[in-house]
Amino acid sequence: MTQDRDSVTLQWKKPRYDGGSGIIGYILQQKDGKSGTWTKIKDIDKNTFNTRVKDLVPGKEYSFRIKAVNAVGESEPTEIEITNYTK
Repeated sequence: MTQDRDSVTLQWKKPRYDGGSGIIGYILQQKDGKSGTWTKIKDIDKNTFNTRVKDLVPGKEYSFRIKAVNAVGESEPTEIEITNYTK
């Protein structure tokens, strides 16, 4: 993960196990603060393992999670929390 003034670049790895069906993409979700609701912010290509999230507010807390998607459905999310985002 890398940060600059108002954005963050998130990275992840392809799941080790795909449930027997190939990954067709990823879903990135964002939550503002600790009590916010998860919101889908981006669909991501199956061959992409990083993405930049823009327009973040310094001093605000964010959480992100990524889900792998295949023909069976969505995986359990992998969560990334950014606290005290101050860049």
